Parts: sequence; structure tokens; C-alpha cells
Amino acid sequence: MEVYVQSVQPCAMYQGKIYDFKVHVRTSSGQSITLFDYTEPFDLRSKEGQTVDCLILAGFLTRATSNDAEFQLSGVVVDVGIPVDWLCVRSFITEKSWYGISGADGVCLITDSDKEELQLEVGDSTVLQVGRFDLVGIK
Repeated sequence: MEVYVQSVQPCAMYQGKIYDFKVHVRTSSGQSITLFDYTEPFDLRSKEGQTVDCLILAGFLTRATSNDAEFQLSGVVVDVGIPVDWLCVRSFITEKSWYGISGADGVCLITDSDKEELQLEVGDSTVLQVGRFDLVGIK
């Protein structure tokens, strides 16, 4: 999913080392979302004001029940193959197969356990409430 990086803020720090970042981005449809860049941060501070192709994992998902949710992910459930030409991908991403929601802004990853818990099948159209977006890869 291509996003425009608006700003990057360090979050957890200890003795001068930054452990994670909040990355504020705008999607191609104009939706503003915050990505959590954790553990082995990609550190996109040098990408502020630029468009970046990212792998984004949607987490803490529930079925959307109203239109006033902070962020809703809508689209069709798809099987996702992780591209091999990405510069940096978190190690756990390449260790299993993934699903995604393919919508107006591109594909956002979801876990197989979320797919099962929400009783989604490949090809289903859905609208989900997203609790958190994790940055899990960049191109």
C-alpha cells in the first residue's frame, strides 16, 4: 500500500535508543492513519514528505457497526503473497501465508486467526473496524 509520510514521532526511548515510532501517513484516498513501527523500527524519519510503499498489518479487528469509527477497512478478502523484492520485511512476515483486505488504497494484511475469528472467506466483501496498524515491511 502506498502512503504519504506526514510525520514520524519517536515513542518508547531508553538511554537515547528509540524502540518504536508512530508514523502518521495519508493513504491514496486521503485517509489519515497512524502506523506503529516497533521492535526493529524501520525509522521512516528520512521519508517525511515522501510516498512510500509499505506492508501494513491491520490488528485488533472487529466488524464495523457504524460509520463513525476512527478507521474502517473495507474491501474484498484476498490471499496475499509477500513480494520477494521488498527491501525490508519483518522476519515473521515471510514465515507463513497471509490474507488481506483489498480496497481503494491497496491491500492491508490481516492474520489467518483474524480471518477465522471474523468468519471471513476469500472473496467476501467486508467492512472492519481497525484498532491498530503495524508497519511490517517497506519497499
